[in-house]
Amino acid sequence: MSKILLHTCGVLLSIAVFAQKGDYPISDHQAGIKGLEYTTNDLVFDQYGLMYVATSAGLLRYDGAFWEFIETPSAVFSLDVAEDNRIYVGCIGSFGYLELTGDGLRYKTASPDSLASTRFKSTLVSGDSVIFLSEEVLYTYTPASRKTTRYTSPDKRPIKSIIQDKGEIFLNTQIASYLWSGQDFRESEVWMAGMEPPAKAVRSGTSQAVLLDQSGKLFYQKSGGFKPFKEVDVTVEDFQWINDTLLVASTRNNGCMVINTNSYKVEGMINYESGLPDDEIMSIEVDWNMGIWIAHQFGFSRVDPNAPVFCLSNQEGLEGNLITSVVFKGQVLLGTSSGLFRPRKDTLYEMSESVKRLTGSRSTPKTKTGQPKIREIKWVYERVSGINHKINVFRKHGNVLLVGTNGGLFEYNGKKVRKIVSDPVSEITSIPRSSEFLVIDNQKVSRYTNQDGDYTELPFGLDKTLVLTAYGDRKSLIWLVGSKQLMGAGLTYNGASILVEVDFPNDFLETPTISEMDKGLYFISNQGYFNYNYKNKALAQDSTMLRELGLPRHHLKDPDGGFWVYDGKMWKHVNQNGEILSYSYLSLFPDVRYIHRDGQDGSIYFINADNKFYKYLPEGNDNNGYQSNVFYKHLFAKSSYSGYQKQVRLGYDQNSLRAEVSQPDYLGLLKVEYQYMLDGMDKDWSAWSDNSTINLNFLPEGKYELKVRSRDIFGRVQTIDPIVLVIDPPYWQTTWFYFLEVVFFATLVLISTRLNQGKASNRFLTEGLTILTIVMIIETLQSAAGSYVQFATSPFIDFLINLCIALVIFPMEILLKKVIKSGKVPVNLKRAGSGAGG
Repeated sequence: MSKILLHTCGVLLSIAVFAQKGDYPISDHQAGIKGLEYTTNDLVFDQYGLMYVATSAGLLRYDGAFWEFIETPSAVFSLDVAEDNRIYVGCIGSFGYLELTGDGLRYKTASPDSLASTRFKSTLVSGDSVIFLSEEVLYTYTPASRKTTRYTSPDKRPIKSIIQDKGEIFLNTQIASYLWSGQDFRESEVWMAGMEPPAKAVRSGTSQAVLLDQSGKLFYQKSGGFKPFKEVDVTVEDFQWINDTLLVASTRNNGCMVINTNSYKVEGMINYESGLPDDEIMSIEVDWNMGIWIAHQFGFSRVDPNAPVFCLSNQEGLEGNLITSVVFKGQVLLGTSSGLFRPRKDTLYEMSESVKRLTGSRSTPKTKTGQPKIREIKWVYERVSGINHKINVFRKHGNVLLVGTNGGLFEYNGKKVRKIVSDPVSEITSIPRSSEFLVIDNQKVSRYTNQDGDYTELPFGLDKTLVLTAYGDRKSLIWLVGSKQLMGAGLTYNGASILVEVDFPNDFLETPTISEMDKGLYFISNQGYFNYNYKNKALAQDSTMLRELGLPRHHLKDPDGGFWVYDGKMWKHVNQNGEILSYSYLSLFPDVRYIHRDGQDGSIYFINADNKFYKYLPEGNDNNGYQSNVFYKHLFAKSSYSGYQKQVRLGYDQNSLRAEVSQPDYLGLLKVEYQYMLDGMDKDWSAWSDNSTINLNFLPEGKYELKVRSRDIFGRVQTIDPIVLVIDPPYWQTTWFYFLEVVFFATLVLISTRLNQGKASNRFLTEGLTILTIVMIIETLQSAAGSYVQFATSPFIDFLINLCIALVIFPMEILLKKVIKSGKVPVNLKRAGSGAGG
């Protein structure tokens, strides 16, 4: 029976803010490796949280900051991770694993040579073995013995999948499911949904089983059987558990669905309409922080279904660039470069075709029309009629909303729009305890009052004064910000008059954020937080606030009171009583263009530089779900790579070490910094830095201990096990070399002495050997002394030091020459020797 879809749009003007849920936040990642073209086939995460990507070009590894490419002999189709963190890889015509070698991380084959073009589409670590599966054959590989065993399909049909469940292995072919004991196969009905073997089946942490059959239908286990998810009416390619109650299912042409297995309903869609770059999904995986990774033609997207932030601007109907927003009388309003927009529900109904029934052979057919049924309810945006210009500012004034646009000033009462004036308006400032307000455009100020709905322009004057922004304080002063000064003006019926002038250098025409709090009036610029002293009529930097908030790299006024500051790491809100609240998750959005709070439910609405509108529901501990561990990625010493070692021993001529550490941060939320100290050389820790590579060069001989720690944006500090670093002395400063020197020089002295005692026929040889022996001994002693007396000085000072050493050694030279020439030991040495012997 054919279906007729009726599109009914019911306009709801009084919409509760919380009714519009929004889309999950999406962050996009691209492997910036030039010249690499690939198709993604599989994704896995290792024990440290690093992501590995199986592609048609080889393997990719990613830690949130750096991409690495690892060559493989052919296209990679499947991956799995063992408990020892070894990555196993299934390719075309080969299977193997990754191993850290002296040249870096490399692929090592574990397969026989005669696999031809066999495609290993599944890899599964099971106990002490690894299973590599193709449609034709199954291989098991035992790492301990390096033994491979080949198995064929139990019914000669193509092998479709392999399932590991509660210690048992099930092999599924095109027509049947088999329990595999490791030696033989026995047909099983455990995973049969209907009459079709499964393509995949996985249990959650609470043992709830979900099954995907070969035709792409998704089933859940209930009452001993399997039932289909009724809301999933598209062909599913793959699924992954997010947590114990949520799973994500991917499709070929419809993006992904987040499904609640308690309610059996689709909880959210992840597709092009919700911000995904492409609806064709290649592969999916879930990381440690329950983030969904989606591989598509344009790279990788990470979706956070548990995030406290939702995107509200992906819905249909919005036009133009987003500029400002407000919550007014229960409505969310968006001002864009095209006009004013508000959300409403769009209901999609479904009706069956009319049915003709015959009551008799000659009776007239009667038509019965089917009842309408709600097919879908979604949110769209509609334009508020009456404003078709670029909106610059919203300002609540009494019980109406003033809207400043390039086409004039408008009033909105929640239902309809009324135009007040036609001149452009870029800013509106309400004057406390008054019906008056100021509007600014092109650095010119105009003054209006609203009496019972009638707007009247009042004189303001000061037409020649350049005004960037204005603010009305509780003392009835109107503050005007110019390029050189702050001016406090008083208002009378005849206009404004300047009462106070304060120096405020502003050559670059920065618009400061002005906020009046319990402890005074503040002007916030990129230079700091300046408090105005009414008594002294002076402006001074608030050093306490600067220390607590940091330098305001980005500052915005909150129209509901207080102000916002971004210090380069985190967004903070300062309310009127001076209380500071930090919003960690907002640090993902450093380029916020506009932000405001809803005073009723605590929600925060903001417009980001990516031209999207978000709703943030802050919680007590946004940071609890976002953690990762710091670890040594690898070490580089002696011209080769290695993993972490408790002790590294280096020679004097290879006294360099490079340690690369990592702490995966796929959100960019943690903003991890690193710090190290070489105990035995450094007296204190190095400065915090986002550089994750530690280079130690030209280390003198000795024993050191390298300590490394990390710090995230929440102040959490993690340390890694230290590395003991031993630098061996050069060979000429070792004990064995000293011993050889003593033996060598003693032999020379003995030979020279004997030649001098005897009547040598060649006196030239005797004298030459004597001089050579003395010179070599003295030079050796002088070099040894110089090696232990080292100063960073000038060449002249070095000369004086060497001269002093020579003068100290000179008496030894005279004594040594005398001994060799005479062949006799000095008297004092004779007596010492005779006394010892007697």
